Amino acid sequence: MGSWSPSKVSDINKLESVQRSFTKRLVGFRHMTYDNRLKLLRVVTLWNRLPASTVLARNLKQFKIAVRITDLSYAILGKL
Repeated sequence: MGSWSPSKVSDINKLESVQRSFTKRLVGFRHMTYDNRLKLLRVVTLWNRLPASTVLARNLKQFKIAVRITDLSYAILGKL
């Protein structure tokens, strides 16, 4: 995983978890929500830092997988 440009959803979630944990440990931030901590620090989530094309490409890939699964389900049900 390249931390500057993660390619897997699981990697993005891991990095986001590290950011969430780190910001919570800052003095005075412990009882704030994650969103409030980010606003005060002027930081955005990793998901918001990704280029729109990357997010769209991932969503398109997930859609294609879902459609193939649906097509496969119809093919199997049609044979029953």
